[in-house]
Amino acid sequence: MKTRYFIFTFLFSLSASIVYGQDTLEEKFNKLDKLNMLETNMAKANIGNALQYTWLLYQKNTPESVSKADKMLEMTLSFQVSDDLESGNYGLWPWSVGSAVKDKNVPLFHAHLMFVKLWDEQGKMSSRTRKEFLKACERILVACERRYDEEIFELGREVVAYSNIFALYVQTLTLAAERYDSDRLRRKANIQWRRFYNNFKFYGISEFLSTTYYQVIFDALKDIKAFGHEDRIAAEAKEMMDFLYLQQSAVTHPLLKLPVSGIARDYREFTKKNDARVEFLQYDVEDYTPPAKAIEINKKRKYPFEATGRTGALPFVYKTYQTPNAAMGSMSGWGNYYWQQIYCMASMGKDEKEKATLFIPGSYTPINGFTDQKGLSALCVFNRLPTMWHLTQWKGDLADYRETFGEFGVGFTDKFKQDSQTSERIVLKAYGYDVHIFPFELENGKVKQSSMEFWQREKTSPRYHTRPAHFKEYVFNEKADWFGVVVKVVKSGEKVKRPEIFYKQESGIHTFSTEDNFSVSVAQMEQGNSIQIRPEEVNLVPRLQIIE
Repeated sequence: MKTRYFIFTFLFSLSASIVYGQDTLEEKFNKLDKLNMLETNMAKANIGNALQYTWLLYQKNTPESVSKADKMLEMTLSFQVSDDLESGNYGLWPWSVGSAVKDKNVPLFHAHLMFVKLWDEQGKMSSRTRKEFLKACERILVACERRYDEEIFELGREVVAYSNIFALYVQTLTLAAERYDSDRLRRKANIQWRRFYNNFKFYGISEFLSTTYYQVIFDALKDIKAFGHEDRIAAEAKEMMDFLYLQQSAVTHPLLKLPVSGIARDYREFTKKNDARVEFLQYDVEDYTPPAKAIEINKKRKYPFEATGRTGALPFVYKTYQTPNAAMGSMSGWGNYYWQQIYCMASMGKDEKEKATLFIPGSYTPINGFTDQKGLSALCVFNRLPTMWHLTQWKGDLADYRETFGEFGVGFTDKFKQDSQTSERIVLKAYGYDVHIFPFELENGKVKQSSMEFWQREKTSPRYHTRPAHFKEYVFNEKADWFGVVVKVVKSGEKVKRPEIFYKQESGIHTFSTEDNFSVSVAQMEQGNSIQIRPEEVNLVPRLQIIE
């Protein structure tokens, strides 16, 4: 086993950084081939990159490359769990060689490589390799059909609202139905598609505006459209792709190349990438024509530009407000839905390389947040009370829920310069703008100024889905149950007085407001979770509205 690990390894940091984008097949091949996957004795091998490399070896189609592809594929397949049909891990891979096998999503992420790309290369495989390949595909199908049997989700996002994985689930069923010409699988794929599409039609996407997961969903929809073999499904898949494309186009600033909005699951990739747009906005997508409105607002945006929308069965409202070289975005609704949420962010600059970005929270952690945004200013309120995750998904003792929290603060990138920090405010400067940060907390029913500590971060979170990320963060007092911040973005040198912040509690509703008409009202439900009380009927808010 150790010998197998040593033979089949390469630097994980290199493998994880490979980006294909608009690369030609030759360029993709060269990027992976330089890592000498089969020959090198290094740390870890990424299963997805190994399958991609195998396919590129078959595409090269020389006797040497095909022989190497067979060896590579057999070795990759050998890491799939295959020895116990009763095991909950049957058909799974680790994400990378040497890591634990535990994530039930892994085979779904590789379905396109296995059932489309490598499936079409079977004629080049040796008889032994092809036999092992087909067995692996059968195991993927078993793992796919079992995917949701042994998992509990938060109420309101049961199964289907785990958007990226449910899209992969339907994609895998659709591809397997095609490859095995199975009426049973076709019925199941179509039924699960109907569940996914209906949820989207009424509630939008629960993992909303995530550049990571929107790309996963978009790619899955391409396969569902191509292999579903029903005109209705193809039309609905295209409708959904168009919505994703238009929605991401609306919240993404064309100059700064960054989605500036509240985001359900964001891994702070913008702290290390210049072009931080979702991948399908970065290049022309093969066999796909974007909606005309998306092309219009991407190429000829009129400022100020504003868009808003509603998403999720437990609804959130997201916003973006953009000027030619600055923007602010936010989201608000049911407190905390995912650890990686961004409740508020602002960005300003000259282009995608010369920009400064502020985001709340910096390090992600499951803390409830609520916002009220107008233009380039926002009131943000947070509480350290139980979230839906604690109440329905966390397996610990509810009395110990605070142990799950990490530090919570205002993150910002290196392009900002700190102008001042006093007891009443922090001022950051960048590209002709000043960002005024007014922190506060609630003590004995009264609002008071709150001090913040400065930290340098090198990762996104200390606990969950940790990724490398270099940014700075001002952290709130961890003892306060209710706390928040007013953020105001103004032209450099413009005078801004500290807003007076008011608090009242009536009939169990906590209301924070300011003298300039910002207001956030939050109620605790019977079960203990927090929800925003809005003046408007939230279900009448469109899933996407571009305000012109």
